[in-house]
Amino acid sequence: MPERKNIDFSLVVTKEDLAKNAKSRIAFLTGLQPSQVDPDEMRDLSSLLTLASLQPYGASASNRIYGFYEKYIQKSPEERQEEELDTRGQYTGTEVNTPTPSNRTIGERTQAFRQRSEIFINPENTHYLSYGISAPSYYKALSKQRNAEKVSSTHRSLLVGALTPETVSEYVGVTTHVFPNADLHVVDIEGDATRKACEANDVQWHQGDCLAMPFAPSSFDSVQSDFLFDQIRSPLSSNTSQLETIAAYFQQLHNILKPHGQLISVDNQLNREILATASQSGSDIIWKTAKYKNNLKHVLRAAGFKDIAIEPLIAFSSRSELDKEVMLGNRWDFPKKTTSTFPGWLITAVKP
Repeated sequence: MPERKNIDFSLVVTKEDLAKNAKSRIAFLTGLQPSQVDPDEMRDLSSLLTLASLQPYGASASNRIYGFYEKYIQKSPEERQEEELDTRGQYTGTEVNTPTPSNRTIGERTQAFRQRSEIFINPENTHYLSYGISAPSYYKALSKQRNAEKVSSTHRSLLVGALTPETVSEYVGVTTHVFPNADLHVVDIEGDATRKACEANDVQWHQGDCLAMPFAPSSFDSVQSDFLFDQIRSPLSSNTSQLETIAAYFQQLHNILKPHGQLISVDNQLNREILATASQSGSDIIWKTAKYKNNLKHVLRAAGFKDIAIEPLIAFSSRSELDKEVMLGNRWDFPKKTTSTFPGWLITAVKP
């Protein structure tokens, strides 16, 4: 009898699988066909991916840059349906009478495109962040809350700010993995793509300012945010410091959290402040780090929080590793080889 060989039934996600998935996601985001998504074109134009600062209507924008911008960013899937395709199904860039998208809409589309194209341009690193990159840290904080004694059976969670559909779906994946019956909400000052992503994921979308939350007191068991601090703008005074603005944001969170509710923030604003003010010496950076962490803890205590923790962020080492996890079924097991310490902080605090 021939020797029986063991068969490995474990699932494996190859580079080809990742590329195919990325092409499909870009096609979905843009309204193109997957065959029209050209990885070589993206690699060739990777140096031009600073689209947030690009002025596509200016005379200085080259035809090559504008064509790239128009193909992948300018049109929504709905607008794309009005365009003509040639007999080979290739994009022709035919002009249609559509309104100029808002800056926020362009920002949504640009960041979403950056996130999905990164698999072709920079597969081993992450530059264009979304909630899922920091999923190990959110998972850690939410799991700790689940294991606490004083948590309601139906978990009600709010995500403050969501620039892309990716962040919405990743927020849903991680939070419902810990709390399967979670009642999920997103609040943002505006956003068409994120609102539609919320509708598609059974998440309630609310329009509102994080410094004037449109919620009743004691509404949520957890409030989460992802690299939000430097996006918060105070309407009170141009002289208001960033720390004062963040303090006002924390006061809003304390108001809308239930007793024993948890604030969960992932951010790198602390790093930016340190690098902007510290000298190159290691001792100065260590001192500045301690100073800013203490300042942040102080404003959290002043807002009424306790059990405050500021710890290094644990994140996926690349979007490739995150995509593998999602494609394997959102298990969120976080094998050690997939994660690394990422420049940033996980900030948690509890409302008494």
